[in-house]
Amino acid sequence: MNSARVKAPAVAHLAERAGSTLRWLAVAPAAVLFVLATGRQPTLPCALATAFFGAVLLILARRDLETRLIPNRIVYPSFILAVALSPLCPGHGPIGALAGALAVAAPAVGLHLLTGGGMGAGDVKMAAVVGAVASYPAALIALAIASLSGGVVALGLLALGGSRRTTMPYAPFLSIGAAAALGLR
Repeated sequence: MNSARVKAPAVAHLAERAGSTLRWLAVAPAAVLFVLATGRQPTLPCALATAFFGAVLLILARRDLETRLIPNRIVYPSFILAVALSPLCPGHGPIGALAGALAVAAPAVGLHLLTGGGMGAGDVKMAAVVGAVASYPAALIALAIASLSGGVVALGLLALGGSRRTTMPYAPFLSIGAAAALGLR
């Protein structure tokens, strides 16, 4: 009986570690895309800003996977910094960052309202950050890729027996969309 007590915590520990590994694997595609996007930027300041926002968005994605929450204490300053640092990338500026934020956040707000919170408020705020980081018109690419990648996973969950009420963290898909958009701009 004593050995059963020893095995149960060991199994729980392994399951916890496996879950942690899976959460990191879920953000791995975005991480790879952010590294590639950083290398494609035309200037060093733009590359540094891309790397910084890549790290921030990956942290938000991981947090959403772990807790299903996207903290305001990270999102709000990130949005302000994205707008303020937008001139570091040639051809971008505060107006493009704000237009990008609106282009990505407006559909997210619509989904939030239409689904009764199916898309969380944190996802909506993170969408604004993604749009500001990508800037307009690249923000439209971020929106399209986030929507497509999230949609494919949602369809997979439905095919595996999930219901329309099954929820999933959306921040990893927003991060993938942002990384792809930054690599293409």
